[in-house]
Amino acid sequence: MLQSYETLRQENIETLRAQIRSGSYRSHTAGLGKNLLQANLAIIPEAFALDFMRFCQRNPKPCPLIGASDTGNPSCSPWDTAWIFVPTSPPTTSIAMAGWKAP
Repeated sequence: MLQSYETLRQENIETLRAQIRSGSYRSHTAGLGKNLLQANLAIIPEAFALDFMRFCQRNPKPCPLIGASDTGNPSCSPWDTAWIFVPTSPPTTSIAMAGWKAP
């Protein structure tokens, strides 16, 4: 059963994540996860990762870097172990390659 935005605004983070991962919620997530930080995920090829990190550090307002994983590690958990596991976390993805949105 699809969940509504208003219903999920009242849920705890574990329930919220489960509903998004299961596909029961398929709309925007802005404002969900009360008092928690929402961010975008960028998966960068190793050859460009250090340059991207420097760019973020030099441009903290438009591109804050809040976490980074080791090369090849699909988990990024700077604060708690449930924070993000790449294979299961993104409910939807938008892939851009070389500046173009991939199909």
